[in-house]
Amino acid sequence: LVILAGLPRGGELSWKSLENNVINHLNADLAICTENTIDESLYIYKIADYLWLFEERHDWLEYYKEHYSNNSIEILKKGKGAGLWESGVIHFALKDFICKNYLEIIKEYKYIIYSRFDQFYTNIHPAFTGENIWIPKGEDYFGINDRHVVLSCSFIEDYLNICKFLDSIEI
Repeated sequence: LVILAGLPRGGELSWKSLENNVINHLNADLAICTENTIDESLYIYKIADYLWLFEERHDWLEYYKEHYSNNSIEILKKGKGAGLWESGVIHFALKDFICKNYLEIIKEYKYIIYSRFDQFYTNIHPAFTGENIWIPKGEDYFGINDRHVVLSCSFIEDYLNICKFLDSIEI
């Protein structure tokens, strides 16, 4: 299962590269998780097997306030200037939304590719076997690259539960 989460950026060329070099090559299904205001005429919308849509939010901190203690927000604030606050707030909430609403569907698959809408695939995606997590090198900014990850389903709940993890950290 390939899961794309966020706003549909990248455009049709990127999405066709995904379809040709990843989805078709790996015989994968596609789930897109994005706002319910998505333009239904977009190519990516038309090729998706699953549409996991949420209400548009102008303040993602409200998501944390609705579902978690203030602790998770304080942890995220510690990452200001490093991307954790600026984009992590949204990306982590999307993972949490997917985990809370679609985990049973995801668990029907052996492997998961979790990525962004704006990746461009210039070659066929490598196949994978075993109980592993694969994260490509590059653009990791001295941390872990979160733009594209492949993992066996046995790790998916831990991967998606980052908000729960943040909320459990003592500060």
